[in-house]
Amino acid sequence: MNTWLQANIPRAGEEWIPLREKFEGEIIESVSVLEEFENNVLHRVEPYLRDRDILRLEKREHVIKDPLAYYVPYHFSEMGIYFRINKMISDFRAFVSKYPWPNNITVNELWYVYVMTIFWHEMAHHVIEDVATLMEWMGKARYPLMPHLVEEMFCEFNAFTTAEKQLSPPNRYNIPILPYANLPSGISKGETAFLNRRLILSCLYYHWGRNNPTSTYRPIVRIEASQAVDGLWNGLWNAHKGGYEVVKAPYEIYKRLYCTTL
Repeated sequence: MNTWLQANIPRAGEEWIPLREKFEGEIIESVSVLEEFENNVLHRVEPYLRDRDILRLEKREHVIKDPLAYYVPYHFSEMGIYFRINKMISDFRAFVSKYPWPNNITVNELWYVYVMTIFWHEMAHHVIEDVATLMEWMGKARYPLMPHLVEEMFCEFNAFTTAEKQLSPPNRYNIPILPYANLPSGISKGETAFLNRRLILSCLYYHWGRNNPTSTYRPIVRIEASQAVDGLWNGLWNAHKGGYEVVKAPYEIYKRLYCTTL
């Protein structure tokens, strides 16, 4: 195998590792702060609600139903990422109230990391579909490329590793459930911001039970995933992180971000 291909294949066995489970700080107990924040989010997502699409599609083959979002492949005209907003807000409230947070971390910063981790997971499903499309053109494989459990773990690995290193989407695109496009200062640049991101992601890891060895969403690259995406992965994944369209899909995925109450 040549060097270029080796550099573009995810390493089997690689896993995202969190910080230790015990943290120090103060628990955010202000119900009024959370309620005001949640109401602002719900108001913002109203134009993006697509419950009818999900009701029609959720049981169709290849539509991926994750706990906090759906991914609808571009085999369907309704392709896109659908954030399960009610479930997200309920889970986010439990998450925020569970851990003690340093004084320099705000609810907005917690929400930003929370949303982007879910977003990158669903984006990974989309890029896997791109890889499958290219392989189908080459006569090598067809969608889906790997067992569902292997894919979920692989997507979660990409979600955590990307949220740690590149939290924000490309500048020209917005995530509809984020209150602003720019990264909040506490998680943007510098050593403190990086440590804050690591801390929030580590808390998410434990909150979602990713430390359970039997978790469907353990962030690890199984050998089946590494073999399935072959030498196509890193190039396609980096292109999507930069907002570049590589495989011609019916629509650009960044323009197909919706919400559902289901």
